[in-house]
Amino acid sequence: MISHHPDIGWLQAFAAGELPTSLALAVALHLEACPACQQQVHDHEAWLARNSWHADSKTPLVADLPTEQWDAIFESIVTQPESLAAPPQPAPPQLQWQGQSLTLPRALRHLTIPPWQRIGKIGRARLALDGAGPERTSLLAIAPGTAIPEHSHPGYEVTVVLAGGIEDQGAHLGAGEFLLWEGAASHAPRSAEGCFCLTVMAAPLRFTRGWARLLNGCSDLLY
Repeated sequence: MISHHPDIGWLQAFAAGELPTSLALAVALHLEACPACQQQVHDHEAWLARNSWHADSKTPLVADLPTEQWDAIFESIVTQPESLAAPPQPAPPQLQWQGQSLTLPRALRHLTIPPWQRIGKIGRARLALDGAGPERTSLLAIAPGTAIPEHSHPGYEVTVVLAGGIEDQGAHLGAGEFLLWEGAASHAPRSAEGCFCLTVMAAPLRFTRGWARLLNGCSDLLY
């Protein structure tokens, strides 16, 4: 069961089309795995639809149409020819990394996925999103047994687990989990089984312990 979700403000902004492209993508990926958040988005979309009509609206409702126009609309619907059977759909595309495989979620299938860049035991594919802001959005493939050094986030980091799992702060986080890290909070995630995830980062992370602090001078290359 998914235990980490976007808060209600994020879901309402998603329903209203108000999130930046990168964050909207992250929420869409979570929604594919989370019926509870799907319902909240559906409910808010319905609320927005109801409240989009004003008493002084000049747009006629179907109920306001003259009877003869309504009859013509109904007749055109019921006399439509039977639709042909939908053609078979191709198998969903997959990504591969060091023996691991990810079936691409629907929200990613319209995007061009660049080749992996290797950073140690992690593969990164930086996504170019239309209308994206300063955030950097990447797909990450993490090899089994990989530990990421402890770090904090001067900006913020959103992570959505797509497959496999991560251990972080004593919890196992599987597919669909939506995580937000920001400010002074630090963490050191690891993946025993390997995983694929999407990350959105607003600023370079900052390593806070051990030898990894030597990387802070070039951390802008890592996010």
